[in-house]
Amino acid sequence: MHDLANVFLSYYVKEFDRIRRENVNLAHYTNILSGYSILKKKEIWLRNITKMSDNMEVKWGLELFKIFLYDNNNLLYNRLTDALAKAHKDAKYWKLVIDDMIDNFYEKYAQNTYILSLTEYSNKNIDINLFKNFCKDEGIIFVFNSNCNNKFTEMLNLTRVVYFDGSTFKRHFNDFIEFIETNKESIESCNLKDVEELFKQAIFYAILSIKHPSFKDENEWRIVYCSEFGNYSISNNLITDDNVEINGNLEKIYKINLDLLNKNNLLCNIVSIYEENEIEQLLNQEINKWQTFNNENFVEFKIEKQFKLKTKKI
Repeated sequence: MHDLANVFLSYYVKEFDRIRRENVNLAHYTNILSGYSILKKKEIWLRNITKMSDNMEVKWGLELFKIFLYDNNNLLYNRLTDALAKAHKDAKYWKLVIDDMIDNFYEKYAQNTYILSLTEYSNKNIDINLFKNFCKDEGIIFVFNSNCNNKFTEMLNLTRVVYFDGSTFKRHFNDFIEFIETNKESIESCNLKDVEELFKQAIFYAILSIKHPSFKDENEWRIVYCSEFGNYSISNNLITDDNVEINGNLEKIYKINLDLLNKNNLLCNIVSIYEENEIEQLLNQEINKWQTFNNENFVEFKIEKQFKLKTKKI
């Protein structure tokens, strides 16, 4: 499976290697009330992508696939299915697989996909634009350790968001097909079930993770859970499902146990930014409940006149 991942998910493998090599952490920005709720309940939610405010951005990736895959008399489409057929089955078989992914993406895949948005995080500077966008005036940033390997990291399926226009997508898609063509022997040596699973994940991640270039400043990653893929696991109580009321509607979510993240070295910092008011006491009460916090005083930085940046390291 590792060799297949290097073929079908090569971009993501390289990005994982980069953030670990450069010791880049990932952070979730949220407003002050949501952050307080996360601290109090010790859980952080994955919501269905059809319920997210960036639902239109998911459509961007799907539209690019439809435009270029079936353009010019199905040139890329036929080249892709022929490349796969040289390793396993035939072109007709792979056309059915691809058509199912594209035609039924929302009904079959999106409806069963839950995400948490993260962004690359600098330990030296807060991204003010991201903070204003996601936290408004006050907020909390949960910083995750990306350079950690244990049984829990395997359950947190990470994907890197890319920011492609049409020409960039076409170039990368051509590279993807060429990589399949040049790695025919590696694909051929694996069983069909594994090949199909990894290929479908590659298409799924691509559709899910392509945004318009106008969003590139977000530098986004995502934790993804999709029940359509058999290798996704929710054991060990790290991720559990629940039905909660959001904006007056009952909605299915998946919850990550923040306490387990912390105990397994996956949560490395919490940063709170707020004006000095009544929320400060409530936040400090919740933060101080985390026994793994040390007793160092808050380090204080000025962000803007009305803000204070306060951090405690775990």
